[in-house]
Amino acid sequence: MAVLACREYVTTQGSESAYQSLEVLGRLQELPRQWVAEKRIKGYFARSLESPEDVIDEDLEEDAIRENTGGVFPCIYVNITFDADTFDRRMLEPWEARFELRLMVDYTPR
Repeated sequence: MAVLACREYVTTQGSESAYQSLEVLGRLQELPRQWVAEKRIKGYFARSLESPEDVIDEDLEEDAIRENTGGVFPCIYVNITFDADTFDRRMLEPWEARFELRLMVDYTPR
């Protein structure tokens, strides 16, 4: 039985405009999309947050978002869900660095 774990991130890459944020979001999703197709991860969710209202709409922790972005909008939120027993988290490191992802949550039930 899978032990589902997740990591939640935020980045301000592309925060110059909503258009640039969406461009970064598209590139950022390429690898997780591939991992899902290869069954390496269980799923992911990524969204450009253009304002504090978007944070509320997604039921995210507004204080955590603000703390990790300095209150900058737009920003991008990402959640990666994977089997903690089979997924090598080190695979995330180059992707995290490329998009300057700031880890907000690293959850593994035990």
